[in-house]
Amino acid sequence: MGYYASWQPSLYPVSAIEWSGLTHIAMAFYTPNGSGALTLMGGNPQLALDMVSAAHQHGVKAIASLGGADSVTSFRQATASGTIAGFVTS
Repeated sequence: MGYYASWQPSLYPVSAIEWSGLTHIAMAFYTPNGSGALTLMGGNPQLALDMVSAAHQHGVKAIASLGGADSVTSFRQATASGTIAGFVTS
């Protein structure tokens, strides 16, 4: 399994990934905002679509990795009683 740093795609483009040693790849990281919606670090949702497409072309399962540095406050807000339904939906 590998993790892909969504906030630094220029350092390692999706096209440069060596897929032969992977069974899974995680897009790291999605973090919640105060309302529970998830945002990909780096802010480029097309990057995730490109990653999923490339992974599937190579027989690799793509998964979302939730969290990341300094995300504890946003997780607390997103999982509060008034926002958890939005978080689960996201």
